[in-house]
Amino acid sequence: MDRTLIGQQAENTFDGLHGGEKVRETLMPLWRDFEAYLGAREALPERLEEIPEASLAPFVQYCEDNGMDDERLLLTLSAVRMILVRAGWKPARLAALVAPRRRVRIRNSETGRYRFVLVPKDR
Repeated sequence: MDRTLIGQQAENTFDGLHGGEKVRETLMPLWRDFEAYLGAREALPERLEEIPEASLAPFVQYCEDNGMDDERLLLTLSAVRMILVRAGWKPARLAALVAPRRRVRIRNSETGRYRFVLVPKDR
């Protein structure tokens, strides 16, 4: 994907952050998933502040419908949330950017440690 204006702005949100380069390397590929989703459905906004809030919940549904595993989904949503908050979004605007999960206990490991799996809350 070519670098876009909002992609450049997203990368800039890590400037001045301790460990920002490593965080940038980890989170930007996840951000690009969101950016690709936006670009496939509507014209990309020129600024991060112009991303429609109404696109957040459908993005979560899109990820779930396409079988994104829970760990990647939660990390992707965290990446998008972090970038938008660092870009000046109020956290309340991100209310739709959630993938409700609950932990279900499964059989203990061979060493006796508790183990859990994440499942959607509606199951």
